[in-house]
Amino acid sequence: MKIAVLGNMNNNGFALMRYLRDIGEEADLLLFDDDEDNYSSHFSLKADTWHLEKWKKYVKKIPITNSYAVPLQKKFFFKIILYFTFFYRRIFGLDNYFLSKPASNSSLQIFKEIIDEYDVLFGSGAMPAILNSLNRKLTVFMAYSMGVEYLEEKFFLKKLKSRNLLVRLLAHETLKEQKAGIKNTILVINTEFTATERAYKNIGVKTATCQIPVVYFEESNPKAYSDQLKNALTKINSFEFNIISHVRQQWIKPSNFRENEWRKISKNNDWLIKSYKDFLQKHNYPKCNLVLFEYGEDFNETKKLANSLSISEYITWLPRMSRKEIIVLLKNCSIGIGEFYEEGVIWGGAGWEIIGSGIPLIQKFSSENKKTYTKKFQFPAPQIISVDNITSLTKAISDLYKDKNLRNERGSQLKKWFDEFNSYNTVHQLINLIDSK
Repeated sequence: MKIAVLGNMNNNGFALMRYLRDIGEEADLLLFDDDEDNYSSHFSLKADTWHLEKWKKYVKKIPITNSYAVPLQKKFFFKIILYFTFFYRRIFGLDNYFLSKPASNSSLQIFKEIIDEYDVLFGSGAMPAILNSLNRKLTVFMAYSMGVEYLEEKFFLKKLKSRNLLVRLLAHETLKEQKAGIKNTILVINTEFTATERAYKNIGVKTATCQIPVVYFEESNPKAYSDQLKNALTKINSFEFNIISHVRQQWIKPSNFRENEWRKISKNNDWLIKSYKDFLQKHNYPKCNLVLFEYGEDFNETKKLANSLSISEYITWLPRMSRKEIIVLLKNCSIGIGEFYEEGVIWGGAGWEIIGSGIPLIQKFSSENKKTYTKKFQFPAPQIISVDNITSLTKAISDLYKDKNLRNERGSQLKKWFDEFNSYNTVHQLINLIDSK
């Protein structure tokens, strides 16, 4: 069975390809034109492995983007609108302007010839719509956005109601094409049981529940450490207790969102800053360190909040870094902090990186969420330390600070769980699901 993993959003595709190769499957990673560029630049292959030479022979480049423009261009009317949008956005230097550029006929032909070599196609993003527009069928769809990209993802829903007629037209046509493509997909995998599950139910699509192995752990190469990583490690190792949170800073409500809408997708990163202030005061400002990253649209606001609370000197801010380097840092920290979504959203890539690194993870994951998780996946949920407000977050950090044995125990439990229920076990489950179709 020859398998193609289409695209590498969040480095998920590269991780999946390596797991598939490790269990003996003939799998390749196909990178889109927009993979490793612009907003995806920190999701490059070299950012996710210390052993690129081993894997690059299983990687191919495909000459289209994983965006709405490709399925929409089959209709001449929309092709004209797309070209107009592309040139307008490029002239005015708007973000991600290239996503609205239609693919050339020759590029589409090359793409079809490449994918026709494979028996199984894994994809995310606009892949259901793209393949459906080319009279092809996606084998496995794995959404990476809460609510599903181009379906009910919150920022996309705003485009459906945009005051800009062109934006609204493109969004509605994209929605139509994505719905058709998802319905035509052989196997739709779901791992998120709030907005994403609702989105699939709303279009009448049945899903299979199976985890996706999105983080691939390997031996690092200290000789290849950057000066930035070495300096960060030196600073971290000078403290007795290090808290790390590398999730996207997303907690300031945009003006075009209502309060009740934003509550469901805010990561509430400000909880950690306020809790850290309380923790420092409670323990008389011990030799501790909070490691944060300049990642996400609101990191400057987080810096302002820390400064207003007079705790900036107890925080180490690092620039956006590659995942392979972040994993090295995680393994040298005491505890990891995830996200605090209002709904019972399952942790994302950052959470998986913390779990697999073998340090405790604190985030919102209620007892009800755990019950749902166990029921859906048919195995126990990981021993994440769940908090639901700033006070409980402060207590969780304090408990782990005071008890090193507890930290080690919690971290070991998570690593053992990851090895048993994610990783290679998950890849075998995926292959079994495909074989059953």
